[in-house]
Amino acid sequence: MTRRPFSVLVLTGVVGLASCNSAASPTEPSLSPEVSPTTPETSGAACELAPEWLVATLRAGIVVREATLSNVYMLPATSFSSGPPELETDAFAAAWWVAGKISGAGVRPEVAAWLTNRATEDASGEIFAVDAAAQRYSNWRHDAANPINGDGLDQVRACVGPIPEA
Repeated sequence: MTRRPFSVLVLTGVVGLASCNSAASPTEPSLSPEVSPTTPETSGAACELAPEWLVATLRAGIVVREATLSNVYMLPATSFSSGPPELETDAFAAAWWVAGKISGAGVRPEVAAWLTNRATEDASGEIFAVDAAAQRYSNWRHDAANPINGDGLDQVRACVGPIPEA
């Protein structure tokens, strides 16, 4: 009897266990100002699921009764190319794009995007409705005269995924 099949079996088991350990469930991001992730185009960083407290906060601002918010992702917001003057202050030195799918009765399914500088659930900060969908379906602040744009916005929208055709 040869020992080769046994060694292949052991090696396969070790590799399998190692891959299970590396696939641990993701933790919610802290959004603390000390964290300084970079944008995907500069480092390959990916979107992260938004923490539940932030999703609940955004849901509370949805104005259509039967609408739902799902697939909510976030990504650091940097290099604002337009927006209200507040974005140029230290208060927005650490900010995040947040995008999710709005769907349900009374809404056209689409991706909506917001910008926030809230670092934790109990911290103060602002939330801006960035695009037409967020402005249409939520009551978060927006500046029609100075639409918000910057690095990472298109990437966080892409993380939400496509909206199915009706």
